[in-house]
Formats: sequence, C-alpha cells, structure tokens
Amino acid sequence: MAHQQSSNPSLIQPVRHTRIYSEIVDRILSLIKNRNVAVGDRLPSERQLAQQFNVSRSALREALTALEVLGVIEIRRGVGIFIGPNQRADDGSVVAQVSDLISEDGPLEILEARAMFEPSVARVAAGRRTDVDLSTMDRMIREMEGDLSSGREGWEPDWGFHKALAAATHNPFVELVLDTLGQRMQNRLWKLMRAHNLEAGDRGHRYARDHRAIFDAVSQRDGDAAFRAMHAHIRMIQADLEADQTLLRLHGAATE
Repeated sequence: MAHQQSSNPSLIQPVRHTRIYSEIVDRILSLIKNRNVAVGDRLPSERQLAQQFNVSRSALREALTALEVLGVIEIRRGVGIFIGPNQRADDGSVVAQVSDLISEDGPLEILEARAMFEPSVARVAAGRRTDVDLSTMDRMIREMEGDLSSGREGWEPDWGFHKALAAATHNPFVELVLDTLGQRMQNRLWKLMRAHNLEAGDRGHRYARDHRAIFDAVSQRDGDAAFRAMHAHIRMIQADLEADQTLLRLHGAATE
C-alpha cells in the first residue's frame, strides 16, 4: 500500500514559543486530531519539518523522541517518519501522556545548564581539592572504565565523578545544585538519549578520558585548564546528542 506524504505547507505553521520541542509535539498532535494525517501516513523529512516549523533540528529531534517513545510516530530507518498506531488524540489519552512526558526537562536544556555551571565548579575545585577529593575522583574514573570494559553503561560512576568534583569545592550549595541537575537527568527522555549515546561507538571511553583530563588539571591545581577541560567535555556530549543519527534512527528518514 502506497503511503501518502502530508506535504502541504499550509498545514504546518511555524513555532514561536519558548518550549520549542513541546510546541512541535502539540502541532503534530493537532494534525492527527484534525484528521490531516492518519495511521501509516508519511510525514515530511526531518529537514523539511525543521524548516516548516521554523525550529532547529536538535529541538525537532527531542520532539520526535517523545512521540516515538509514546508510539505516536514510527521512524523507519532508511524509509521515513510515519504516523504510528497510538494516535487517538481525540480521546485525550495521547495528549495526556505527551503532556506528562514533555513536562520533564529536555536533555539539551539540562546540558545547556551544565555547560553554564560545571566548568566554574571545576575551576573552583582545582583550588580547594584535598587528597581525599582526588582519591574519590580517581576511584570514580576507574569504576567507570571498568563498567565500560565490561559492557555496562557506566552512568553511576560517570555522574559520581561530577559529584565528587562538586564536593571538592567544599561548598554545600554547589553540591545541592549538582544534585538538582542529577535528579532532572532521571527523566525518560534523558535516559533514552543517554543510553543510546553511551552505546554509540567509543563515546563512553571518550567521556572517561575527558574525566581523566579534568582530574589531571584539578590535581595540578590548574583552575583554567580544569575549566577548559570541563567545558570541552560537556560540549562533546552536546555535539554527540545533536549529531547522533543512530539515536533517533533518523539518518535515512532525514535524507535531503
């Protein structure tokens, strides 16, 4: 059965609100609710959707992640993006599920906050760390390396390193802020993206090497080097998430 692509630009209006990815989800659900698209219909490519919604492709990817998690869309590698079976927007069930999902903080928003905060934490830690702090950081790196070598995700010691770095500032409010960020990273979108990200190639090992570079700078009490190493680490994670076509299985769906 041939799939019809909904490509009428008049059906897709630009998004201009602050929470971009949640607004994209609302627009796609509206198309379904108004019967403009049906189960099995093919949506425009990622590139076309980003242009028609007037949003970045990274924001679009977060929206598509939420919709795929809920079964509202199906992303078929090498084929395209299709309306999935869970699209009964008229009974309110999908809308409620999406509202619950997108009320959580987006992974890219969390990383943006971390990029603002953690490099400064590393700089301060470099000036205040003790031998005990260094021992804890070193242990977290070694545990992460061990987990990754055994095929495990390594998230606990990964985040444990960042917590140890915050503790090395000896400022309880810094630790409190980092704990808040850690709690935000327990939401479903973050877990999905993190799991795929750490499974992709040698990324986990690259992140462990980043930790070692941060550790070395802190050990040498070089605050500027610690700042730069942490900034580069988080920017690498951001770039990996934004560019990861395996993550959302969009490489084939987003062909030009």
